Amino acid sequence: MLEAITSDSKIWNEDEVISQLSYEMSHNNDIDISLVQEGPDLSFTNLYNILDKLSQMYSYDLTKVTIRTCNVFEKHSLINIIYIPPTHFVKSTIETLKDITLNKNNSKLFGIFIGRSNAPRLILSAELNKYNTLQSYHYDVNNDFHRNNLGLEDAFSNYQIDDINTLSNFIKKCPLKLEHNVTYPILMDQHNNFYDSYNNFFVEVVCETFFSGETFFPTEKTWRPIILKTPFIVQGPTGYLKNLRKLGFKTFSEFWDEGYDEDPPNWSYKEIIKVIEDLSSKSNDEIQRMYIAMQDILEHNYNTLLNLTREDFEKLNE
Repeated sequence: MLEAITSDSKIWNEDEVISQLSYEMSHNNDIDISLVQEGPDLSFTNLYNILDKLSQMYSYDLTKVTIRTCNVFEKHSLINIIYIPPTHFVKSTIETLKDITLNKNNSKLFGIFIGRSNAPRLILSAELNKYNTLQSYHYDVNNDFHRNNLGLEDAFSNYQIDDINTLSNFIKKCPLKLEHNVTYPILMDQHNNFYDSYNNFFVEVVCETFFSGETFFPTEKTWRPIILKTPFIVQGPTGYLKNLRKLGFKTFSEFWDEGYDEDPPNWSYKEIIKVIEDLSSKSNDEIQRMYIAMQDILEHNYNTLLNLTREDFEKLNE
């Protein structure tokens, strides 16, 4: 099986993928591509372009290609798409955090935890750094990988950012790390080991892994606040909250504007910033009353996660 390692719009091992595809097509073999339990919208990566060009070069029939993805909405007119529900993140989150009891003091208003940088993560993290926020951001100017994947150019070219001061001031403070045993790259067994930080803030701003195009791939980033009964705002693909609600979860439109969920990522961050500014204008007493009022939602979401199944994911595309 050929493995394609992806981020939101990039294939990290593209040269290797091209080499393996060329070999298989030149021998007219069936091709089985695994996205390694990830779920991008592949039209925003280069994979389909690669397949099209190579199939023309080798006169190869694309109906002999299978792609295994965790994106329930992935479709192709010729290629066989096999959907694998992303229950691995559900399982690992429940196993690690189900029995954790927090003693929340909400001394901070926001929480945001970022490993790898990209444009929307950089923009939102820099904005949140102005406010009462518990945050991590592992960008390190001395690390080649971090420098090459900061997302600064993308922030200017695709996200219409014209305030360089906010971004540059934030970058100068990085890396920001929690006082926990979390390294970067963040290993699977480290994703949830800073759960006690959730005692210290009210709402998490979640920046999901994939946000371009039509995809729905909730990871531990979403499940962690849910299992720890913490409200959340999600920077993700258009309709992400809508799809969470289709799974049976409740979101927080009663307490703040969730219209950002209807916007593409290069606009939704602006609406999320408006929510951040609105929450920041509220008093501590108002935030505490809000937190008390949403307890039924937080408890409902916790129980919904515990009972989530593969079948629930598979129904999303019906």
